Amino acid sequence: MSICINQCVIVADRFLYAGTSSDFLGKDTTFTRSLGPPPDQHYIRTDMSEEYWINEARFISAHPIADTYNPDDDKIYFFFREVSWEGNNKSILSRVARVCQNDEGGLRSLTNKWTTFLKSRLVCSIPGPDGVDTHFDELQDIFLLPTRDDKNPKVYAVFTTSSSIFRGSAVCVYSMADIRAVFNGPYAHKEGPDHRWVEYEGRIPYPRPGTVRCQQPKYDSLHKLEKSNP
Repeated sequence: MSICINQCVIVADRFLYAGTSSDFLGKDTTFTRSLGPPPDQHYIRTDMSEEYWINEARFISAHPIADTYNPDDDKIYFFFREVSWEGNNKSILSRVARVCQNDEGGLRSLTNKWTTFLKSRLVCSIPGPDGVDTHFDELQDIFLLPTRDDKNPKVYAVFTTSSSIFRGSAVCVYSMADIRAVFNGPYAHKEGPDHRWVEYEGRIPYPRPGTVRCQQPKYDSLHKLEKSNP
C-alpha cells in the first residue's frame, strides 16, 4: 500500500521508498530508498543532473511488483507526472518508472544512486476525426486490479487534459506485460538543436542497462547510457 498526495511513500521488505521533493522550491524531485534492516541500510536516490531524471514531479502511486519468480527481479514501479521540456516547449507528461529492489547503487560517481532506474511515458489518448490524437497527459490516480497472476495486475489510470481549450478526463487500462515490453524496447534520447526525444539507434551494451542483476557491481560505462537515455 502506498500513501501519495503529490508525494509518495511505500514500505517494501522493511525498506522505505519515497517520491518527494528534496528542496524548498520543489524543483529537485527524487525517488529514494532508505531505512531497511541492518547492515543493508543503503540510502539511494535518483541522480541530480542538468537534465533531471525526474523534473518537478507529482507522484501518484508506487507498487512492489515481481517480474518473475526470481526475487532478484523484484521491482518497484512508480507512477507520476512531471514537467517536460522539448526545446522551448514546456508540457506536463505522465510517466511510469521502475527500479530494482535489490539495487545497492554503484561505484565512484554512482555511489548512493540508482543504477536500475528506467522511465517511460504513460500514454492515454483517443484518435480524432482529422487523424490527430487527443492526449490526456495529466495522471491523477492509479488503481491496480489483482488477477490470478500476482505478477500481472491490470493497471487502471485516471487522466485529465492539460489543454486550456479542451477539458476532459479519461480512464485508460494497461497490462503489466505491455508495460514490461516498453521497458524492454528501444531507448530514447534527446537529439538535434531543439532537443527532442527520438529513438536511440546506437549500440546497446550488454547486459542491457536497467536489467543488470542488482547485486552485481555497477560501472560508470554502463550507467552512462542509462543516464543519457532514461
